[in-house]
Amino acid sequence: MRGRESWLLSKRIWLIKYGDPPALLVLRILCSCYPISSLVLFLMYCADVGKPYQEKLVDLRKELTEKKTSGMVVSMLDEVAWLFNLRGSDIDYNPVFFAYALVTHDSATLYIDEKKLTKEVKDHLKDVKTAPYGDIFGHIKFLGEAIDADKVSGKIFVSNKCSWALTLSLGENKVTEGRSPVQDAKAVKNDVEQEGMRQCHIRDGTALVKYFAWLEQELLSGRRIDEVEAADQLEKFRRYNFI
Repeated sequence: MRGRESWLLSKRIWLIKYGDPPALLVLRILCSCYPISSLVLFLMYCADVGKPYQEKLVDLRKELTEKKTSGMVVSMLDEVAWLFNLRGSDIDYNPVFFAYALVTHDSATLYIDEKKLTKEVKDHLKDVKTAPYGDIFGHIKFLGEAIDADKVSGKIFVSNKCSWALTLSLGENKVTEGRSPVQDAKAVKNDVEQEGMRQCHIRDGTALVKYFAWLEQELLSGRRIDEVEAADQLEKFRRYNFI
């Protein structure tokens, strides 16, 4: 079980929970234990997100240059989705999909089940290499072997939320760990994203007004409404406004 949890836990959380284990135990990753969805991805067009993924990669590489690192493993699902302007439905109620990304100064690779990639998505990712989801561990192990651990520069950047299995695959002394620059960039909304949020609030406000009007009419008519019915009706109004 602990070998599998190394997929999910950062080094800090692992040490708090288990202490310092043998590396072999951590690196025993059992891919078959986690069935991966094959639901296809869909695009977020530039008109909706305000910035093509190619520009996001340029910005990320500038950050990696400032950090004197040779690349970054992107492991947080929301960061992968944001970086490549893609969305999925592998996790209920979350628009994300199972994938990793490896971004260096001259290439970007998306590790994903290729069954998820429609022709439209493949055309969208024309500047990105793709590889099977589980291949990242072998690829970054090979990458880590070429890194000089004694040098401060040239290491691979990983988020402080990155799983320990990924860190150990690279080599603990071959990584630079810190706050994800993708997370920071994602938090700064551009003009298109800000306007999208405004429009969402307008639509949601309209749904709430319709709901309050419905609720007032029902109560004035003498109907008794429980919390479940009230919540279901509000969801109906919201669904109608967001379709």
